[in-house]
Order: sequence, then C-alpha cells, then structure tokens
Amino acid sequence: MRLLEPYFLYTFLALAIPILIHLFSLRRHKTVFFSNVAFLKQLQEKRKNISKLQNLLLLLIRIALFSFLIIAFSRPYLTDDNQEIEQGKRLIGIYLDNSFSMSAQNDKGRLLDQAKSKAEAIVNAYRSQDDFILITNELQGKHQRILTRDESIDAIENIDIVPQVLEASKIFGRWESLKQNERSELEDLFIISDFQAAIFEDSDWQDDTSYQVNLVPLEAYPQNNLVIEDCYFEAPYHALGQQENLLVRIHNYSEEDLQNVPIKLYIDGKQKSLSSIDIEANKSVEALLSFTNHQAGSIQAMLSIQDQPINFDNDLYFSYIVAEQMKVLSIYDKNPNKSLIALFADDNFEHLQFEAQHIDYKSFAQQDLIVLSNLKNLSTGLINTLEQYLSQGGNLLLFPSARMNTQSYKQLSNTFDLPTYKRLKRQKLKVNTINKKHQLLKDVFESNTKIEDLPLVKEYYTFSSSYSASEEAILNMVNGNALLNSYDYKKGNVYLFSTPLGTRYSNVEEHALFVPLLHNMAQQKQSDRALYYSIGEQEIISFNASSNSDARWHITGNDNVDILPEIRSHQHALQANLQGQIVKAGHYKLTNGETDIVLGFNYDRKESRLTPFSSEKLETLASNHPHISLQYDSGIDLVNSIKNKTQGNSIWQAFMLAGLIALIAESLLLIFWKKKAQTTNKINSSV
Repeated sequence: MRLLEPYFLYTFLALAIPILIHLFSLRRHKTVFFSNVAFLKQLQEKRKNISKLQNLLLLLIRIALFSFLIIAFSRPYLTDDNQEIEQGKRLIGIYLDNSFSMSAQNDKGRLLDQAKSKAEAIVNAYRSQDDFILITNELQGKHQRILTRDESIDAIENIDIVPQVLEASKIFGRWESLKQNERSELEDLFIISDFQAAIFEDSDWQDDTSYQVNLVPLEAYPQNNLVIEDCYFEAPYHALGQQENLLVRIHNYSEEDLQNVPIKLYIDGKQKSLSSIDIEANKSVEALLSFTNHQAGSIQAMLSIQDQPINFDNDLYFSYIVAEQMKVLSIYDKNPNKSLIALFADDNFEHLQFEAQHIDYKSFAQQDLIVLSNLKNLSTGLINTLEQYLSQGGNLLLFPSARMNTQSYKQLSNTFDLPTYKRLKRQKLKVNTINKKHQLLKDVFESNTKIEDLPLVKEYYTFSSSYSASEEAILNMVNGNALLNSYDYKKGNVYLFSTPLGTRYSNVEEHALFVPLLHNMAQQKQSDRALYYSIGEQEIISFNASSNSDARWHITGNDNVDILPEIRSHQHALQANLQGQIVKAGHYKLTNGETDIVLGFNYDRKESRLTPFSSEKLETLASNHPHISLQYDSGIDLVNSIKNKTQGNSIWQAFMLAGLIALIAESLLLIFWKKKAQTTNKINSSV
C-alpha cells in the first residue's frame, strides 16, 4: 500500500488528545457517608477494574477511529506492479481523429462517436486540477491553448467530421508546440484513431520518453472503395478549338474485379465526355477522355464516378485555362526579323516586339514564348528576369548573334546550366537527324514517313560539352553537331539554336519545320497553377495577376462562401494564404473584381485507401517503444484503467468504512454500558 498524500500522516500527532483526556480524567467524585463501608470497598474495587477496562477499550476504539480517518485522508492506493505513482499536476494531451475514415461504422456505431466517448472518459479519469490539450484535424483557435477539464468536455462534444488529414508527425509536432506554454513533469498523450496506415507511418513514431503515449485504437467493418486518384492532360497548353486528351487514374481498393465502371466528365456543369473501364481488384487503371475546347477562359471541370458507401473521393474538381491567343515576345537589336513577324501575324498569336534597349520586363510573366533574336549582348537585368520567367514555367528560344558578346552569353549559360557557344564555323551542312519523339515534333510527322527535304545550315556555332541531364537533341547535322537542342530549367524550357536567325546563316526560317517548331514551343508553357488542390494540404496558392493595391482579393464559392485570403507578393508572383478556410470540395473563384481565377479543391485522398494498422502491428509498435502503451478499454473500464496508472487502486473508502464501524462500535458500547449501569443502580436501590 502507498499514499498519494503522505504528509497528512502528521495528523497522527492529534491522537495524543484522546490519550491525554483518558489519562487525566477531570471527573469529580462525590463523598457519601455510610456506617459500614466494608462491602462498599469490595464493590468499589470491582467497579474500578471494570471501568478501567471500559475506558481502555473506548480509548482503543477512538484511536482506531482517528487512525482510519487519517489514513483515509492520506489517500492510500494499491498498484498492480507495486510501483510508486509520481505526484503532481499533470498535463494530458488528447488527439481525437475526426477525419473522413472516422465516419465508418462497427457493431457499436460510428467510430467518431465512440472516439468522443473515450475522450470524455479519459478526461474524467484525471483530477479537476490537471490541464488538458485537445488536438483535432482542423486548426481551430479554441484548441490552441490549455483547457480545464470542463472546457475539454465541452470541446469534445462539439467535434465533428472534417476533410483535413493530420499525419502522425504533425500530431506530435502540434503536441510539442502547444505544451511549451505549460511545462509539466507529468505528461501523457492519448491518440484516439482508427490508425490508417497511410497516415501513421513507422518513421513518425518518436523515441521521446519524457511523456507516455497511449494508443486508443478503433476498428471499423472492412470497407471497399473506388477512388478517382488523379488526372492530367497530355498537352500542357490549351487553345480554343484544340482537342484535349485527359488521362484519369482510378484505383479499386477492394477484393473484387469491377467491370464497365462509368466515368463522366463535366465542363461548366454540362456532361462533356463519358468512358467506362474495367479494374482488377486492388489495381489502378488510366482512362482516356477526349473532348474539344469550344470556349476560352477559365474552365470549371469535374470528373465523377459512383461508389458507396465511401463517396468523398467520387468526384474530382479541377480547372484549366483555354487561351484565345498564344502570347509571344520577340527581342531584337536593331531590326526585327521579318520571318518572325510573318509567322506570328496569325490571329492565333499576340505578338509583342521590343528592341533590346527598350524592354518592358513586366510583360514577361504573361508570355507563352520569348524569342531572343540575334542579340549581341545579354544584359544582367535581362538574364535575371528570364530566370524568374523560366522558374514560373516559361519557354525561351535563343538564336545567337554572329557578333555576340561572349562573356554575356557565358553568364546566361552558367545561370541556366547550358552549354556555351564556342566558335562560329562557316560550313554548309544538311540536317540529317530529327528526333520525332520530342514533344515539339510529336504528331508533326506521320509514322514511318521518310523526310527528304531537311534544313541547310551555312554558318553555325559549336557547343561546349554539356553535362546537363535534361539535354535533348531535336535537330542534328550530318557531322553530329546540334542545330537545335532543348533543356529544362526548373519549370521552364530553353531551346538553343546553334545558328543565327537569317537566310545568310541557314534556311531554317524558310523551311516547313519552322512553323510547327515555334508554334509548339509556345504551347509548352506550364501553367503557374495546378489543375486542382487538396483541402488542408495546399494552403498557399501562387498565381500571376496584375497587383492592384486598391482591389481586395476574395475567394467565393457555393453556399455564399466569401473568404478574404492573405495576399502577399513572392518572386514576382502573388500568393494567397487560405489559412484552412476552405473545408468543402468544389470550384471556387479567386477574384479582385478585375481578374477571375477558377480553382478546384478536393478532399485529401490519403484516406481513400482504408488500411488500418492491425492489432499485431500496434502491439509490435508498443513493444518496440517502452513509452507507448495500448488502451482497448471503454467507459468505466477505461476510467479505472487510467486511474490505476495515475492514482492507483484507491482504498481510502475501506478506511472510511472502518472508521464508520469504529464510530458505531463506540456508540453501541456507550449505550450498552449506560443501560447496564442504570439496571445495576435499580437493583441496588431495591436492595
């Protein structure tokens, strides 16, 4: 037996009071005169012995009564392992998983309801003076502080299912962050969850033994699920009248093969395409949906399948931009190139031209292709702006100058990890190799078509040896030297011609390949925005738009949603910080009254694969980490289990009962002795 309040044992000193009272009785004796006291002396001696025994017994009972009360107030307890329980104020953290997977059912009902019941039982198992931290999947301000026991119960009752998913590493990170404000030597963390394997990975479990981690697992009925995992376009650029090929990945998380599963594509609320697929058990397939763009601007699109009972991942909302015109910017030294002017005079293009000394750098971000045409010198400002442009997914085409400033071209090569231009050679060479598999030439030639007429080069630069992993040859001459290569730089593409632009140097601009090459270059620009975003996962949205300080940006959506995101400038782009305000999947519009940007938000797919940790896995985890334990109890059993660990098995009630018995015994003895004395007195009086 051990005591939670051992200092209360000092009250045993109070037992001296009844002992002193009994030793120094202040009872006064009355003198009565008799003629013969011989018989009375014998009677007095007998009664004196009886009185001493009675007083001694009464003293022992009262000592026992006070002793039982003192021990009871010292809060005695027993433990299973006979270990002493640490004393002091405790800090208890409770993570209650309220993600979509917790809406599943078992024979006791919904998992979330069971989790809330267990959380309340945990709170009630601790003392009222202990502090609590409640962690859920959403970042609510009311949970970002220390709570009392009553506040914790109220907060637990208001928890509901949310789309956010919190990984194990973030659970521990939030716990560590919140408890910084309330340091305690006695800390316990409870994790109540169905422990989905996609969320709780082996590497997430920390070896911090400064606090105890208690796993409270919940198990649902096995469930099958069909999910739209992802989609993407074959072509990065979307033009009016262009045929689009959309690839959709579907996964079958079940033990059954599925046939003829319909997939529907909706564009601006109207069904645009339909396909059906067969999927083997626990496999994924890609479906192809083809359609044509009939309108320009921001397009709202949605993919949909039918699946029950898990339906949060049946729809995938996305958006993309269909351009009316491709935007091309040409930069030249003195005279613009007539071939470029003629090529981009088509209505499909919006062609800007700047002399090298009068460049509007602010216009770069909106361009699909930037052409540097025979520039003698590349300024540092131009190179730096091009770096920002390529980082955002732009396309750069470079025709070298025959009288180039070698140092400035080397600076560009070093910036973008490109080979340097070496020496200009005068030699007539034909192109003899075409990379038909390159993205620029895809679908340009019919299969197995032999090309007889290829470009002729008269003067060209040789390239230094390149160690760029992204280098890809597009056109090569008969001597093996490159005429046109492509390179990746961050999100963008760089295309290097080895010959200057002009009929004096080659017939490239007059050749039939010139049009499709430059046309396709403009179509390679990557969008600055993703097709869609995951709720709770991507809270920062980057976009390009003219920044008007007087116009407030809003995010609007269905159900009268109107959000004011935090907007900041970052690397010549704007960023909107959502701060967890979007919680429902669908299309939203980011607007400032002048510019409208459509965004698609979807629920996180991490929990689409419903594969929880098995009991064996959790037990292995607990055995490998001494500070981790499992809690399978519920209700009063859970309360008693926690109290046994934190307070032991309380036995103060037994001592209180013993004290009550002692009090009753004292009362009964006093009554009995009083009645006996009265009876004796009556007998003596009658005699």
